[in-house]
Amino acid sequence: MHRYPHRHANAGRPHAPVTIQRSVSAAPPLHPSTAGDPIARTAAETLSPFGPVACAELPVEVMPADLAPFAYDLAITLESGQSFCWRRFPAAAQPGLPQAWIGWAGDIPCVVSQTAPGEQLRVIFPSGAAPIESSVAALRTYFQTDTAYTPLLRTFPSAAKDPHLARAMRTCGGMRILRQPAWEATASFICSAQKQILQIMQINAALRRSYADRESDSARLDHLWPFPHPDALAAQGEEALRLCKLGFRARHLFRTAGQIAAGDPALPSPDAIMELPLPAAVESLTRFHGVGEKVASCILLFAYQRTDAFPVDVWIQRILSNLYIRRKADAASPEYIRAFATRHFGPHAGVAQQILFHWYRTGQAHASG
Repeated sequence: MHRYPHRHANAGRPHAPVTIQRSVSAAPPLHPSTAGDPIARTAAETLSPFGPVACAELPVEVMPADLAPFAYDLAITLESGQSFCWRRFPAAAQPGLPQAWIGWAGDIPCVVSQTAPGEQLRVIFPSGAAPIESSVAALRTYFQTDTAYTPLLRTFPSAAKDPHLARAMRTCGGMRILRQPAWEATASFICSAQKQILQIMQINAALRRSYADRESDSARLDHLWPFPHPDALAAQGEEALRLCKLGFRARHLFRTAGQIAAGDPALPSPDAIMELPLPAAVESLTRFHGVGEKVASCILLFAYQRTDAFPVDVWIQRILSNLYIRRKADAASPEYIRAFATRHFGPHAGVAQQILFHWYRTGQAHASG
């Protein structure tokens, strides 16, 4: 039986960037005693409860000269509020080592690092749960290393037409949109209502720890437990979710978990979502408790690669009202903002949204000239 059952396929996506064709090669086994650097050695030790580990190197897109500043940037990608299971890997804090993170790429626990934007990703992961080739393919899907962003970025308005996006791109243009499991994204963004990113990360870790299906290991970090299945959440009831500090969100998540566990309705398949017009795709997700248009748009963008989806929260209302629409934040409705964004940013408006969101939220909008 597969140890981590939520791996998802990489379906065709007419609204998403084109795919770089590469061959999948097996990742070599990595033995803790022969690991060549502190990150690899400590990663092997940390992941040892899952068995032996392997190391895969995932090449990323080579950008043309004019787009070179926008090469794949793992740090911005993992810390931009798309996914809530990633933590900085402590062993990488030493001077001179590449940045590294520990978390879950779908159902694969792993440590991922990158020496600099545009360089390949190195992923250390358990090698015994599934054939290595399929794990590497799943990692490439999750991190979207085979997705070409050159044609996508060329659909954005020019710097002359949009100096704000151009400024955001200078520091955040290397962001990539992850492809997360639909259930995990659904649950995570239901939990995101009126919460800051750090609080959502804490809820994510609490859910993983509280619903773990084996006894706690003192050496295991909280967030190295797999994300719980919807049937587990439904079986243990709403009060168990409240213990994970969900507050009013517990009722929504409990009811949605019950819907999905019963298959009434089931989460749409990637193929089905990609065939739907955007309004219908949103509607297919708002049938779940706690999923309004904003949360549905997040699920579409971060789980289904619908890069035309444009989530509108208070940050985006503020950004577009201040920089583009020139109205008070409460005067520009989400419907107006979405319509404007589609016209202005084009078919991949959701990617522009995430870049602007991270740029503005982290204060870089006020620091960049």
